[in-house]
Amino acid sequence: MVLQGCESAQPLREQTLIEYGGPVVTRCTLRATAPALNGDLLSDTEQVEQDWATCAAKVDSVYEYQQKRAAKEQEKSGTSSQAR
Repeated sequence: MVLQGCESAQPLREQTLIEYGGPVVTRCTLRATAPALNGDLLSDTEQVEQDWATCAAKVDSVYEYQQKRAAKEQEKSGTSSQAR
């Protein structure tokens, strides 16, 4: 009688490692405004533009991390992709 664990078996596939890390994704928020005068409207517009710039910087940091990680994966696998 041969035990199951003693038989020759096919080699296991290489395990895919999951890497945790990168920038934390947070919600983009725009501050509330309540302009009463035309001058207030102008300053509120500047505030909203600043909030959008902050949000765009968050998106850019996540995108850059993902691109760097994809490049590392391509180096590991030895493949290259064409620029879009």
